[in-house]
Amino acid sequence: MSEAGNVAKASADVVAQTSRAPGIDASEAARLMEAARRSYAIAELVQERRMLGNVDSAVPAHRALTLLLRLVLRLSGEPLPDDFAELSVRARAIAVKESLLAEDRGGDLALIAEMRRRVIEGDSDVTGAEDRSYDRALVRSAEWFDGVQSYLDEFFGRPASRWRSGARVALGAAVVFAFGILIGRHVRPEGSSVMQVPAAPNADLGAAATAQPQNVPPPDVIETPARLLVTDTHFACSGCWPREGALEAPYAWTSGKADMVVRGLIARRRYHVVLGIADPGHVDRVGFEQAASVAAREVGIQNGLAASPEPVTADDDGVLRFTVRVIPWKPADHVKGSHDTRELGIAIADVRLEEAAMDEATPAASIAH
Repeated sequence: MSEAGNVAKASADVVAQTSRAPGIDASEAARLMEAARRSYAIAELVQERRMLGNVDSAVPAHRALTLLLRLVLRLSGEPLPDDFAELSVRARAIAVKESLLAEDRGGDLALIAEMRRRVIEGDSDVTGAEDRSYDRALVRSAEWFDGVQSYLDEFFGRPASRWRSGARVALGAAVVFAFGILIGRHVRPEGSSVMQVPAAPNADLGAAATAQPQNVPPPDVIETPARLLVTDTHFACSGCWPREGALEAPYAWTSGKADMVVRGLIARRRYHVVLGIADPGHVDRVGFEQAASVAAREVGIQNGLAASPEPVTADDDGVLRFTVRVIPWKPADHVKGSHDTRELGIAIADVRLEEAAMDEATPAASIAH
């Protein structure tokens, strides 16, 4: 039977069940949920600092997802299979019945399991295409946390604010501890990509795009090549909407014109700039502009990336400034039932930098992936 057939059969079995008594108590469910969050946070830290083709993060990611899927089955009172593939089928069937996810993520689960197998067996032959596919699968898999948390809340109610605050503190401490252990193996020359909690989305959907806070320039210099999340303290954007997304995968929508700043670089050095795009919206071309007196040069979006057509020069203070221009669009004009009248451009996830040689004018291949 095909994978889709297995999920359909499992869905029918789930629908046939009438009992709503969970096979786990609230305290145990909360413990497993926090353990899964810790493992996933470690996976994100490892992934952020990996070398191309390094998929070591698949090990903690697989553990996190295994805990989540097992929690889903225990909440439903189902027996737990030993095989991850069967666990995936059963949990996804419940996800379909309970609408835990927007769409089936079976392919992502299978890919993470495969990458874990390669790490354990010492098979490090991961191509660039496989690396990118895995990176996207890891990001999308974060959707399971919201779905499982809502399912947990359905049984036990939302936890008290005191418990939630304590859990966040415990999670933060665990991540810092894990990072201290892992950084010796997994750090790469990509600067200080400090994660911060994303700001809440703009509540006033009709208001103009707001400027991101201008962070105080960090004292350290970014070592390149570097990939800076939109929450990184070195990065700021004026003309971007407040940050959205999860802690592990933040992004910020631009408006039609976004002035971007990267601090902590070497004065007067030239850098290739590549934008990592979480969602292109209804945009297929991006204009890069270095000076107000020079017209923006457009490039196409390829594989979720938009590369500046020429290097950008840092000023005397080591600050890189460039403007991104796109043709804006409004969700209300494209999404049925939407009342979101913001003018959006593209959703930026990260900015990738690499120092350019004096005679270079084209994007460096090492960061354009």
